[in-house]
Amino acid sequence: MLAGSIGKTYVSAAILQIVQKGKLDLDAKIESWFGNDAWFPRLPNAKDIKKETLDQMLTGVEAKEGRGSGGNKYGLAVQIRPSEWGVSYGHGGWFPGYLSEMDYFPRHRVAVAVQFNTDASRTLKKGPRAYIADAMRTIVAEIEKKKAA
Repeated sequence: MLAGSIGKTYVSAAILQIVQKGKLDLDAKIESWFGNDAWFPRLPNAKDIKKETLDQMLTGVEAKEGRGSGGNKYGLAVQIRPSEWGVSYGHGGWFPGYLSEMDYFPRHRVAVAVQFNTDASRTLKKGPRAYIADAMRTIVAEIEKKKAA
């Protein structure tokens, strides 16, 4: 399992991608698709994840103060934030010796994650989301190039 709370975001991003492909019925429990996969039993409360859980994750409430303010929302274990690539669903995590951040950009069907081998954020040259933005600029430029070709 992934360290810290960022694992929840990886799972939710993967689920959103499967939903977009029309391969997942949100009214069914995900056990019917993933129950035989080796990772599934290690996912906390895996047998209970269904549409209502996803709705709670993706329906945010306004973040009125702190790091999450400025148009951001909080869902269930997911930060819902505006970006230059549309809405993103993500989460950051801290674990002794590590910092991590992940965002899923449904408009482009791209997830980007960064992990730093430090838990001292002040030692980074910029915030983790700025590194994600750098990666997205490169990824989106490549997507645009392929579309134009």
